[in-house]
Amino acid sequence: ALIGNGRSRTYKELTDWTNRLAHALVEDYGVKPGNRVLIRSANNPAMVACWLAATKVGAVVVNTMPMLRTGELTKIVDKAEITVALCDTRLMDELVACAKDSRHLTKVVGFDGTANHDAELDRVALHKSVRYDAVATGRDDVALLGYTIVADVPTSDQLNDIGMSVGCNLMRGFFGASWSPTAVMLPRLVEEMRSCSS
Repeated sequence: ALIGNGRSRTYKELTDWTNRLAHALVEDYGVKPGNRVLIRSANNPAMVACWLAATKVGAVVVNTMPMLRTGELTKIVDKAEITVALCDTRLMDELVACAKDSRHLTKVVGFDGTANHDAELDRVALHKSVRYDAVATGRDDVALLGYTIVADVPTSDQLNDIGMSVGCNLMRGFFGASWSPTAVMLPRLVEEMRSCSS
């Protein structure tokens, strides 16, 4: 389902990881459905897991590029009224500086973007349950679409070869231009995701 930082994760492993993170976001950091959560990271498995966990709890995720500086981050945080930010610990300085003067950002939580899983969010989530009942958003397919996009991203040609059409490019900016196409429902993957949750 996910390859990076020298290892491959199955759908089950990815589901367990994101469920633990989701529990931590709700129980330890107070994230509620509809909250905006900023994620600051380069493309890596931990960023994907954080994104999936935040959407699983019903949050609206605002991804930012690692190259943004304090002033640029402050504009995003204030405009979106972000209260919680998840950040790869290698990129914390600019976001911590942003939080000091922000009217909205009250929590900056570090996660380990390497394979070590040794940051605040990782340690808090470590002993959480791998079972998580996602919040009701009224559209189950949206969360599954996000999961499918990250887990297995076929090219437009591959989709056309099997008779599937490409939907909107909603997620393209979140994961970089090489992650395309997006918003595609692949029934086989949906069934795999459902089997991991049961």
